Amino acid sequence: DSTDAKGNTIKIKRVVDRLTGNRKEDKKEKEYTYEVQWEGLGYEYNTWLHLSKLEKLGFKKLMKLVDEKVAQREGSYKRPLTQANVEKHLEDVGLDREFGTHLV
Repeated sequence: DSTDAKGNTIKIKRVVDRLTGNRKEDKKEKEYTYEVQWEGLGYEYNTWLHLSKLEKLGFKKLMKLVDEKVAQREGSYKRPLTQANVEKHLEDVGLDREFGTHLV
């Protein structure tokens, strides 16, 4: 919303361009909020919308993708960088574990 020269409130229609991939927990409302980028506006105009509002607007699939992205990002910091974990990771992606133990 914005105001005109007389101080009257003007409603501005905004169209969601995309969810940015950021999510945070609103402890007061006890639900997640998602960062929304608006069509035709720069990142400085991004706003945070509650999960319930986005569900009503039909963004359930996109919210699920953001949730998966956040979970993946959080999970990537849980394994310490040890030789055993590096070798396990190499095997998980289809490489021989010896790539992690030999210097080239």
